[in-house]
Amino acid sequence: MIYARAQTLSNAVPLTEILQLLEEKFDITFSYINETVEEIQLRPLSDEIDLDRYIQYLEKETNLKIKQLDERYYSISPNQNTPFRICGYLKDLETQTPLTGVTVIADEIMAITDENGFFELNGLEKGSVRPVIFRHLGYETAQVTLSNFEVDSCKQIALTQSLSSLQEVIIYNYIAQGIEKRVNGAHIIHNSQLQVLPGIMDEDVMQSLQVLPGIQSAVESVSDINVRGGTNDQNLVLWDGIRMYQTGHFFGLISVFNPHFTKQVSLIKNGTSASLGRAVSGTIDIKTESELATSYSVSGGVNLLGADMEIEIPLSDKTSVFLAGRHSISNLLQLPTYDQYFERAFGDIESVRYTAQDTLKGEVSDFRYYDVGVKLVHQSSDQEKWQLSFLNMSDDLSYEEQSISTAANISKSSVIGQQSSAAGLTHEKKWNNRWDTKVTGYLSHYKLKAENSDVSNSQRLNQVNEILDWGANFQAGLNVNRNLNWSNGYHFDERGMSSEDELNNPQFRRLEKEVIRTHVLFSEGVYTSNTSKTVISGGIRSNFFESLSSWVIEPRALINHRLTDRWSVDLAGEFKSQTTMQIIDLQNDFLGIEKRRWILANDADIPITKSKQLSAGLQYSYKNWLVSLEGYHKRVNGIITSSQSFQNQFELVRSSGSYKITGLDLLLSYRYENLSAWTSYTVSRNLNEFKELLDQEFSSNIDIRHFITSGVNYSSKKIECSLGLNWHTGNPFTEPSEETPVIDGEINYRFPNSSNLAYYLRVDLAAKYKFVLAQKIRTQIGLSVWNLTDNYNAVNSYFNLTDNEVIEQVTENGLGLTPNVMLRMTF
Repeated sequence: MIYARAQTLSNAVPLTEILQLLEEKFDITFSYINETVEEIQLRPLSDEIDLDRYIQYLEKETNLKIKQLDERYYSISPNQNTPFRICGYLKDLETQTPLTGVTVIADEIMAITDENGFFELNGLEKGSVRPVIFRHLGYETAQVTLSNFEVDSCKQIALTQSLSSLQEVIIYNYIAQGIEKRVNGAHIIHNSQLQVLPGIMDEDVMQSLQVLPGIQSAVESVSDINVRGGTNDQNLVLWDGIRMYQTGHFFGLISVFNPHFTKQVSLIKNGTSASLGRAVSGTIDIKTESELATSYSVSGGVNLLGADMEIEIPLSDKTSVFLAGRHSISNLLQLPTYDQYFERAFGDIESVRYTAQDTLKGEVSDFRYYDVGVKLVHQSSDQEKWQLSFLNMSDDLSYEEQSISTAANISKSSVIGQQSSAAGLTHEKKWNNRWDTKVTGYLSHYKLKAENSDVSNSQRLNQVNEILDWGANFQAGLNVNRNLNWSNGYHFDERGMSSEDELNNPQFRRLEKEVIRTHVLFSEGVYTSNTSKTVISGGIRSNFFESLSSWVIEPRALINHRLTDRWSVDLAGEFKSQTTMQIIDLQNDFLGIEKRRWILANDADIPITKSKQLSAGLQYSYKNWLVSLEGYHKRVNGIITSSQSFQNQFELVRSSGSYKITGLDLLLSYRYENLSAWTSYTVSRNLNEFKELLDQEFSSNIDIRHFITSGVNYSSKKIECSLGLNWHTGNPFTEPSEETPVIDGEINYRFPNSSNLAYYLRVDLAAKYKFVLAQKIRTQIGLSVWNLTDNYNAVNSYFNLTDNEVIEQVTENGLGLTPNVMLRMTF
């Protein structure tokens, strides 16, 4: 394959400098207009080249006309201008994969490469002296002169990854294309570049994270992601810098974050920046597009669960707006895929359980979800940018219930709704080569509301849980020198939470409201050695919880060192804290669907949760092989029993304690041309400790000792497919005693979490085909199959006692064989 000569700007020099050198060397003079040559850069030739050959080189590379007037004088002028069209394909020089989203500029005409790396520019002037510029994040900016392009053929152009980017990234294509691991320990998923993953349709944000080692959901829910043994409420989930309290549609089965409105997802397991806090486990940072749109674009898609549409509108050369929306299609069409999701999400609904009684009849009358996002980007200059973000989402379920045992035929309905909205404004400015600032203001609102109607007893229970979170964050960065960056900042946050229960028969009402204001000062430094082999970051975060009159200091540190070109090691440690958590008062709260409610710490019976974590890792990368090994130990103090989802002897007990987890993550990955394969294995021990309880130390509800994921990916220009396996030991649960299962009308349990469900096994498949329809409509069709073998996977088990003191076992199962298909078009 022949490549056009893409000259990196770092190797090129201004044409004026070359002309000056030639004038001095050959005692000649060039006459030209400054505007003709001032923007041209190219690579100088060897000093041994004679003048004639040098002039031929300049004419070819610049498309200029150089005419000799006499022995010493030469004139330089543009060639005659004629209309000109160029086209080409951009690829990564090392991997030979197409580069999507490359900005191509020539003569103030701009284009963006598509998923095949293709671009074209029309209306150029053939005599133009300006080069074609190629810019792409993580790659060296390059240029190609117009003389290298031919009218009837498209050039193949290769870009090289930039050195500055290589200093930040340890591993590219981590597990799959589009996933990378950086020096700061963060795993980054670039949605537009992400290969199809097993069983995942449309690059679901929260599901994609679960292919990473140490990340799992013990109950198959994006609302219950466990990062190194932590519960979901211990994760900090940010959307454009705004904390989110709802992460799933279908009450936990689908991510609320539209993947086509998401540009990048960052996951941090340890060594978190001092600028981030408010949660003791993982940090999931989701970002939308922050660069200006270069052209009007519309894309839309539909699958068996919902439909979506995204629009990019360049309002001006400095302002762009991005719009996105999704909506369920169950109100129009209910297919087997919907039935599978519905049964998984609402199989435990209190009303559904009642339908087993002969006197009651029930059915779902309506279920729908939607999310809408808006992003406005205004770039005042190269040094200043404004971003305005807005997101609104909702899930609503109505359940009709009818009594057929009375002459009146009483009919009532139960409803549950979950709504969230978020808004944020960010201003970034680079004041000079050393100073930059970032200011963010945000507002986040969450509301969970349920009306539970008991037909038999003519009772109606209303429940509400609501959060209002607002604040501002200021951060200033200073480049002290080429080795040291120093950032400092202040963060103010106010969270108000309310929880309400109201019963009509007998009349009862409980309303609890709490507010916590937090003032945070943080400082962090990042040192990079001259060779870029060693990166050390260290910081401190000082939290003052005004309402609790309490200070919490959180040191953070991370060291990464590249031993050789193949080996690197890292060491990370952090202290973190949080004052927000979820509890379960009763398992049938909020119809038993979204039974967790958010509360705030009071530093009494609900303490501030604090964590300490230390981890060490070793990576080996050579050619197409990657081996990663990381061990960690984490201890979290201040957890309470009601936040652990116990369904045993501790279900109604209120006590505080801690948990500790020690684990080891191993990843083996191999890439060969269009194929990639990976296997990850996690072994861990997760123990709860409650000193006030009779059984002080026992396995956590999410103590999954052994966890294996494995997959194979194939990717070509038009086809992507992936097959994967997910296996782990069974979740812990508590069985009744065999000798005396019931004592005094209550279940007599064994030692807590001393039993395990059967092992979990799931095989997933996904495939995607890309092609272009008429009028250049980019089209994708896709297929995913979750649990291809239809394996029976129990994810939870608990026991109930009937009025006749008979023990019933209730088992919650994961999704069975669940296919989904997708169609997407981009205009």
